[in-house]
Amino acid sequence: MLGDISNIIKTIVRKTGATQKRKYVRLVGNKKTIKYDGCSHQVNGFITEEFSVDNKRYSVKYDSYETSGINAGCYYPELKGKLCIYNSRGIDVTNRFDIEIIPGELFIEKRELILQSASGIHEYDGCSYELNTVEISGDGFASEEGFRYCCKGSLYLPGEVNNQILYSVDEKTNLDNYNVHVEEGILKVIDRKIPYTITLEYPEKKHVYTGEKIVDEQPSEEKIEVNGISYIVKNIDVVASGKNVGEYDYVIRSAPRVYNEKGDELTKQFSVEYKLNNMKIIPKSIVLMSNSGRKIYDGKPLIAEGLLIDGLIETDSIKYKITGKQCDVGISENYFDYYFEPDILATNYIVEKKYGILKVEELKANTKLDIPSIDYILDNDECIKTNLKELYHIDELEHGNKTFVELEFTKRVINRLQGNLGIFTLGELLNLTYEKLMTLKGFGRTSIIGVDESLRKISKKDCPSTVKGNSLFINQSIRYFLREHIEQIYQNNYEFCKNSTFNDNEQLVIDTLKEATNLLDKELIVNTIEKAEHIVPIMNMLNSIVSKYDRKEEIRKQIKKEYNQISDNKYDCHIKWFIYAYTDDDSKRTQMLTDFEQKNIRYIKDIIKANFIEDDSLQEILNFIKWCGFDVQKEAQTMLNKLYKNYRECEVIANRAAGNTLDITGKVFGVTRERVRQIEKKVTTRFESLLESNRIILKVFAERDGDEILTPSELLDYFGEYAEQILYLLRRSDTTLYTYDSDLDVFVVGSSGLAERAQAYIDKLPEVFSEDQCSDIIKRGIEEYNLTEEIILAHIDSEYKKTEKLYHRSRLTLQSIYDATLKKYYPEGLWVYGVEDILGFRAHIKNDYGNIILPEKDRALVAQICRAAVLCGRGKYKAKQLKYVSAPLLKKIEKFIDTSESTVILMNTIFNVFEDELRAENIDNKYYLQGILHETFGKKWCFRRDYVSKDETITSLNTEIVSYIKNAGYPVKKQEIQNKYPGITEIVLNVATSDPKILNLFGCYLHGDNLNLSKADISYLKEVVEQFLKEKDSWHCRMLYEYIMQDNPIVLKKNYINFPFGIYSLLEYCFREEYNFSRPYIAKNGSEITRTFEALQEMIQDSDTMEVADISLYARKNFHQIGNILEFLDSCNDTHFLISSSEIASIDIIGIKESDVIEIEAILKNEVVSTMPISNLKCVHAFPKINISWNEWLIYSAIKRWGKKYEVQASESQLKQAVPLIAPKGEMSISNLENMDVNSELTVADDLNDIDKLIENYALEELELDEL
Repeated sequence: MLGDISNIIKTIVRKTGATQKRKYVRLVGNKKTIKYDGCSHQVNGFITEEFSVDNKRYSVKYDSYETSGINAGCYYPELKGKLCIYNSRGIDVTNRFDIEIIPGELFIEKRELILQSASGIHEYDGCSYELNTVEISGDGFASEEGFRYCCKGSLYLPGEVNNQILYSVDEKTNLDNYNVHVEEGILKVIDRKIPYTITLEYPEKKHVYTGEKIVDEQPSEEKIEVNGISYIVKNIDVVASGKNVGEYDYVIRSAPRVYNEKGDELTKQFSVEYKLNNMKIIPKSIVLMSNSGRKIYDGKPLIAEGLLIDGLIETDSIKYKITGKQCDVGISENYFDYYFEPDILATNYIVEKKYGILKVEELKANTKLDIPSIDYILDNDECIKTNLKELYHIDELEHGNKTFVELEFTKRVINRLQGNLGIFTLGELLNLTYEKLMTLKGFGRTSIIGVDESLRKISKKDCPSTVKGNSLFINQSIRYFLREHIEQIYQNNYEFCKNSTFNDNEQLVIDTLKEATNLLDKELIVNTIEKAEHIVPIMNMLNSIVSKYDRKEEIRKQIKKEYNQISDNKYDCHIKWFIYAYTDDDSKRTQMLTDFEQKNIRYIKDIIKANFIEDDSLQEILNFIKWCGFDVQKEAQTMLNKLYKNYRECEVIANRAAGNTLDITGKVFGVTRERVRQIEKKVTTRFESLLESNRIILKVFAERDGDEILTPSELLDYFGEYAEQILYLLRRSDTTLYTYDSDLDVFVVGSSGLAERAQAYIDKLPEVFSEDQCSDIIKRGIEEYNLTEEIILAHIDSEYKKTEKLYHRSRLTLQSIYDATLKKYYPEGLWVYGVEDILGFRAHIKNDYGNIILPEKDRALVAQICRAAVLCGRGKYKAKQLKYVSAPLLKKIEKFIDTSESTVILMNTIFNVFEDELRAENIDNKYYLQGILHETFGKKWCFRRDYVSKDETITSLNTEIVSYIKNAGYPVKKQEIQNKYPGITEIVLNVATSDPKILNLFGCYLHGDNLNLSKADISYLKEVVEQFLKEKDSWHCRMLYEYIMQDNPIVLKKNYINFPFGIYSLLEYCFREEYNFSRPYIAKNGSEITRTFEALQEMIQDSDTMEVADISLYARKNFHQIGNILEFLDSCNDTHFLISSSEIASIDIIGIKESDVIEIEAILKNEVVSTMPISNLKCVHAFPKINISWNEWLIYSAIKRWGKKYEVQASESQLKQAVPLIAPKGEMSISNLENMDVNSELTVADDLNDIDKLIENYALEELELDEL
């Protein structure tokens, strides 16, 4: 019975269950999130594995539900086995449930890794500045993981660069487990606070008066070394000039520039001082000597007219009058008077007066007249016009038929007499005068002396020639006389001479003999007479030695004579540069260098010390030494005299050199622009020919000791008043002697060898010429290019083919080869400053064209490439094109430059203005633009590296900026300069404003000419400085500023000096040479200045806003210890105020003035009666409007700077914890601070006095005023 009931119940239950709704259950897997740490982590199970439904308990059972992981990522558990649900009795009731599983999750987060490279600021010292430190922050690396790194940031010039980090991880480290954030620090090299001092010292120079203006210009460059680093001081322009005798001060005409060896300008890092003496022009010594006269008494006065003036400048004038005369027998001086015309010239000369001798001799019967000396004959007008027969008293019947060979005339004399006059006997010669002989070409003094000596030997008079002081003429009578007394002579006994009378020559023989017997050994004297056959060989040997010595002395005198013509400024120059300039023949250059090296001659001054012998090379050496005596200035003038065929040619070139266009020049002379171009071309061609023959550029190169880079300023002195014309022609000439770099405006010297010079000449020839023209081509090559006929014909044969009577070029020119090579191998441009790149360029030409003769020096080759190509990037050149940009765009750019108010326009500016249009036409950088403009408008404007000038006389942006500041008349702000010259870089601006005449007033600049200073003002300022320096050696400019503001503020106010650093600039301008200046300190000359926070202060002064944290960081990284940051910030409030507890801003940015504080103090009087927190003020809404909102720290700074009635103080020394307080002057007390209520920040109430302003931004509906 019970069993039946049970079955019935089960059946009911089953039927009921069949229709029973399944229950829903959600199982949520466990989740876990963890930061990657290199360890394994897992997650398993569900959040709830037991639950209740309808008050019944159930539980979940399963084999496993878990996952694990190590690396960053998301991992999901995997259910293994069957998941079942059991009731409280342990019965599986899974089929009663719909189960939703929300997956569990293991999430391993990536570690945040911040790599921050070091930042730092370093004063310029010429060395590379690097910091190889990386700070790791964030989560850092997991255990046993890490990386390797290096910092690549590096710079040596002032500026900044990112300190780039290069890193790689260790083997155990997987970067996928990290989020790496790289924060690159900034490396800054700043200008030196105390610039290196360079002293350029120039001693006194003396010049002898020349009659012309003497310009003594010191070298424009000087090499220096500072801390082991080499620099070049350029643009030195120190000159003194004067004409008349006196002292002239050297004038510094421009500020020097300092460069390192790489060409980077570093002027700002140096302070250039001068120690200048002066130039003295001293009087020139001249000799005035009246003529001498001699005659036999004839009853008439002897007057010798004429005055020898030795040394007088050709353009100066002396008038004179001979006053001396001799009437009677006797001797007197030939007196004269003189004066200069004009009188002022007298101070320019030291005059030595010498009087000639007037001698009237007594006429005596049977007086034996001596033949005058040859010197007397040649100086006496009467003697020189007397025929030789009468002069020498020669019997023509006895000697007339003698030949010149019999007379022992030299071969040179015989050739001149027979060849030029056609005379062959003595009789014919005796009828001539010395005046006639001296007109013969090649018949000089040596020839005349030879004739004189020969004629004296046959004269009826026994009179000696006195040409040589040591020459003896032993006539027959003296010879016999000495032989008679030979025994006495052996004994050195000359008593026998006392009773005899001798003429001058005979007495000279006796005296010489006495001297010989005193010197020589007695035995030698006897042997000389008795054993002549033994003595003669010895005498011959001695004569040979003497002869060689005499010849050596003669060579030495020749060398000395030519050497003395070389100016002393060449003495220290290396001789190799002069050899290089002297000849293009490489074999001759090598031989001369070898000869000089063997004689230890390295410099010109060594020539005079060397011993030269007579050999095959002596004449070449003499020619070379004579050539070294060139005077470039005189040769330039001679070249110009040959250059212009008429006055109009000269004026046309002068107009073009002055910057006038072809059109303007044509209008001046009433001709077409084409005619002007033709004249210019003709003159330029002629100029090129003169350059090649004269080699004047190579002479300048040698005289400047091998200076390969010649600037226009360096060439100016050589070319005098025509310098601009010559420079203009030099820039346009095509020559093998140099190449012109138009970007740098310099001439690169490179004298070509013979083959290269010949190639350059052949390249200039036309593509076709006739056989008839060949002789003219050869002649021009010989005369203008110093080539040989053989080498010209060889090049013509190799490069031209002859058809009938025409020559056709069969070979490409160098320019076409360069063009083809650039197009083929360098379509995007060739970087011309890379050594490997130029080697590659040479290799391409050799592979494609064979052994083409290219310039030996890379610099010369680069210059040729630059002329054949167009600039397309920084240092990159590509082949020229027919068209670069569209005509409309080119026209717009030309109009922009033409209409610009500025004479000098930066290339940056032009590119920025037209950037979109230029990029659309594939001109993607300013350098390419410059190349295009240079190619198109090179004859219209003057191009430099960074800008274009419309005036050839103004090629410096620095000068333009200084002029702009000067013309303004008042302080010019930096922003104004940047607006005037868009695109100007900080470096260019800093260099321009570092001009000694510019006062830096921090943020604005004032030209010294615009200062309003009287002599009394300057004296006052100096007295103040001296007063302070009596107490100690150096002072901060703030102290002097505060004193002067109390004592004499008008001196500062009228010169725009409104803060301490301004007084520093003013004093430095006024007294730069008298005191030691190192911003912000002024000290006695020679005293050392100790610096502390100046670097920080200047960094702040140059900023608009700055975080306080950045100031602290800067201090720590530069090893500055700031004891109290608030005190330090207070010391900077001349220029910057706190605008919060974490930031400062410049007064200009804030827009606050002293008058604003005066107004604020008037408002505060009703609220501030004792010490209170500034943040509690209620009246701030009434404060004047400025550029930013008022806050407690801004009020604190403003009152700190300008407050008169109130004072401020911080409650704590530490800025972060401090509360700014305010109180009436003298009543500040912080003892009751703990009892004060302090607002967390300043609340500015609305100003209900201006309700309209307050509600203008609100809708009426919002204010519920719409019903009104």
